[in-house]
Amino acid sequence: MKKYNQLNLHQRYQIQALLETEISKSEIAKILLVVPCTIYRELSRNIAKRSRTAGKYVASNAQRRADTRHKNKAKQIMFTKPLKERIAGLLRYEKWSPELNSKRLELDDEACLGHEKIYRWIWDVKKSNKKTDLKFYKLYKNLRHGSRRQKMVLGIFYKNTELEVIINNKV
Repeated sequence: MKKYNQLNLHQRYQIQALLETEISKSEIAKILLVVPCTIYRELSRNIAKRSRTAGKYVASNAQRRADTRHKNKAKQIMFTKPLKERIAGLLRYEKWSPELNSKRLELDDEACLGHEKIYRWIWDVKKSNKKTDLKFYKLYKNLRHGSRRQKMVLGIFYKNTELEVIINNKV
């Protein structure tokens, strides 16, 4: 996998200065030692569309926008042991579904964890033989449909009986 570096504020000021001297975008890329598509992408993302700087590239605004995009992008959440225990407790004692668990965690600002990831974890624990997962082994019994797991075909969930009907109709 190829490594890349993001543009920093100094490079953005260079882009701004070079654009004001009307140097082509491909020449700017050669001067900054980056791929030309990096410059095109930078300009398409960060040229103001309205306000007094409309149609112009302003380096400080571009840096602020890049920082905002980085701060707001989705981050991978570590599925830690305390988080697993909290989810298990909500499943066992509160009898909440994984959907309700994910919404509750989101409201409490603990973790923004999707219900599908919780389901996947529950079924992975059921299949695994790890000692660390033994106390979560019977969590699948606390699900609304117990031990019945829906199959996924082409990104759509079907119950086993519906899947058999679909398969029989295709034959």
